[in-house]
Amino acid sequence: MAAGQLKFDFVVSNWKWNTDRLEAFVDWLNRNYPEYDMDIPPHKTGLALWISLASIKIEDLNYAESEVQNQEQNLVETRSQMRGAMIRDQYYPVNENKTADDGEDERPIQLTNQIRDRVRIHFARKETTMAGFLEFVPWARFLNETGDTVEYRNVTASYIAAGAHLRLFICYPYFGNYTLEHDPTIGLTSAPPIPTLIKPQLLITLIGVTIAIAVAVAAVKLRKKTVNIVNVQ
Repeated sequence: MAAGQLKFDFVVSNWKWNTDRLEAFVDWLNRNYPEYDMDIPPHKTGLALWISLASIKIEDLNYAESEVQNQEQNLVETRSQMRGAMIRDQYYPVNENKTADDGEDERPIQLTNQIRDRVRIHFARKETTMAGFLEFVPWARFLNETGDTVEYRNVTASYIAAGAHLRLFICYPYFGNYTLEHDPTIGLTSAPPIPTLIKPQLLITLIGVTIAIAVAVAAVKLRKKTVNIVNVQ
């Protein structure tokens, strides 16, 4: 980890898969009505993590906290200073809300299989002004009940403009009864040295994390500077 970065682990265990819940019914159906020959292959099942990325001024953090608690996306659109994002060295404007357009699909991010390759998405107020970033590795770990790594599996990602902020979707493959672990990182594009970083001027940069099964909020605030917000569902 470098100065101005905060790593957080996304961990899911004991996940109840809909396909697993239906397995007994599918077996009964195939025994009694073999003409249906129904099958739900696990490789077509997955879990999607929805992350909303925005840049909000320190004085507007109370609005951001309300958005995290109440899931009101319009508050992000009215308070966010974000105008675009750099994704794989390509500038992508987020001024318009593409999620409201009929037929507008998320754009996939081209990921590689190299285990050390990291995907970085820059927050941007304009093409040449980068405030911070979110990055992640394009793979996740599957852990057994003792915490040992069983295997590494590739993840996929896509994104769409949502009106002054970016919606990022990270999709994880079916991991059965294992525990899933992934490690996104949020940070500043340009940070002072660590001795300067730990002075009282640096408070806490807010990262709001809301997940379907749990809510966790961590905060890192920069006085008089724009703060990058990560809201995860």
